[in-house]
Amino acid sequence: MRYITAIILMLIGASLNAQDNFIDLGTDTIYYDADYEYVVAFETEAGMESFVFYRSALKAYKENDLLSAKAMIKKSIKLNKNEVKFKMLQAWINSKEGSYKKAIKLSKKVLEEHPNYKEAHYCKALNHFLLGEYLSANIGFSYLIELDDADFQAYYGRAETRLKLDDLQGAVNDYTKALAANRTLTEAYKGRGIAYSKMYDFKSAIKDFNQALTSKPNDGELYYYRGVCYLRSSDFSNACMNFEDALKLNYRAAAEYYNKNCKF
Repeated sequence: MRYITAIILMLIGASLNAQDNFIDLGTDTIYYDADYEYVVAFETEAGMESFVFYRSALKAYKENDLLSAKAMIKKSIKLNKNEVKFKMLQAWINSKEGSYKKAIKLSKKVLEEHPNYKEAHYCKALNHFLLGEYLSANIGFSYLIELDDADFQAYYGRAETRLKLDDLQGAVNDYTKALAANRTLTEAYKGRGIAYSKMYDFKSAIKDFNQALTSKPNDGELYYYRGVCYLRSSDFSNACMNFEDALKLNYRAAAEYYNKNCKF
């Protein structure tokens, strides 16, 4: 399912992507992330140890060793129950292993103490999406946009959700806003192309699929969708070429269209 991978890559909080470091200043030890966006002084050995476990959990999470990640983050939280970064990593670990309801529950606990904590809102909205609870996901992404109307990630998440809800014009609008801020967002071109195709605007859909293929030339699904648009535009030659390319890339859904329209 293309939506899951794309949204997880886009919406995971920045704390999961930073390479964390320690600096010893002689008296206190300072913890900060790679972008210098998060700083805390350790006042106790337990505080320092909690972040050591956190770093181990984060490394294991990135390597998909979820059993180790869960064990390490539990130790972090036991030593430092108030650190929001620990709770959010625990939520993301639950999400990655498919425990979406647990991830939502943990995100809600964070939001009880930090109502506008963006990463928790992302986590909650994303996991509602992964559960197929699209109305709740839509509310979550909409709230993020209220917090920051320049947040292209939230627009992208809401666009994917609106596409699932068949709010096609709403999806197109949100994909367009996301792309206005980030022209390299290949999945947004793909999603908008699908929305356009469902609206029978095949010319616009093909244009978006063309753009997406410049970044993902080996995506068989893109050739399939573009082929369907050509077929419905009565351009059988281009349709068949796209179905052939999709099949070469092992996108088997193209076989039915190819066999029905291209084997003369």
